[in-house]
Amino acid sequence: MEKLKLFSATHRCQPCRVLVQALKERVPNWEEKVEYVDADSTSPENKEIATKVGIRTIPALVDGDALITGWMEILRYIKDICTKE
Repeated sequence: MEKLKLFSATHRCQPCRVLVQALKERVPNWEEKVEYVDADSTSPENKEIATKVGIRTIPALVDGDALITGWMEILRYIKDICTKE
């Protein structure tokens, strides 16, 4: 399974900081399933993904061609993925 991609910028985005803190507290194994992508310094590959799925705001989670936004929705989604196994 390919890792989910979490586009975020914790140094300047309050919802991003809240999300990452909540993930650390509630989903200890989240980094096994999710790749953290700094939205300010993304690779060409990640920029292509962001453009393809239409990321307009952060935090944003990409699962294949699906885009999930809103820190609470992302938290629920990651928690569900990580607790299924």
